[in-house]
Order: sequence, then C-alpha cells, then structure tokens
Amino acid sequence: MLAGAAAVWSARLSEPGSSAGERLVEAALAAAPAPPADETLASALSSRPLHKVLLPRARVTPQISKTARSLLDRPMGSQTILDIDGSAYAFAVECHYHSPESGITPTGWHKGVTVYALEP
Repeated sequence: MLAGAAAVWSARLSEPGSSAGERLVEAALAAAPAPPADETLASALSSRPLHKVLLPRARVTPQISKTARSLLDRPMGSQTILDIDGSAYAFAVECHYHSPESGITPTGWHKGVTVYALEP
C-alpha cells in the first residue's frame, strides 16, 4: 500500500453508471478490500453522493503528486479512489498534452494521471 494512502474507499458518485469512467470506478471499488475498523471516513463517503472536481494545481500536495506518479503503470482509462490525509481523491489515468511552449515536461501527448477531489 502507498505511504499516506490509508485505504481504498467505496464512494457513490453523483450519477452512478452515467459514463464509462464512472463504471470503471464502480467496478474497481467493488473489487477493493474492505475498509479498516475505523470507518469514520468510509461511512461519510458511502452515506452521501460525491462529485469529482478537478483538483487545482495549488492544492496538489507532495503526497498527492507522489501517489499520482505511482499510478502511471495502471492501464489507460483506469481510476483509483484513495484517502490521503483524510480527504478522498480520484486518480484517473488519461492522455495529457503539454505544448512545447508551456515549459512543462514531457511535451506533446503522453500518459498522465489527473487528480480529482471527491466533494459533496
């Protein structure tokens, strides 16, 4: 398990099954191990629908960045929901693009991980 990522949590999305990506998340969650005995966050996540909100770059912590990099070996289109420091995040493996003028590497199209905050 990743350091700082306490567990994989089950979370209902706002419109379950409404997109291929959400169906992938639901399938992954169904196969996830049971949460630990302390189910405070797990209970909160499963008791209300959550929305995926793109995590602004300013809110990306070193732990979130490290976790995203560790998921790059997962298949394109896969999504993983993790708890990091008491907050739930969805990590989606997707195609990314950085123009050569942006100064961000790698340039061009490449495999990347987009991070979403799961919020009520």
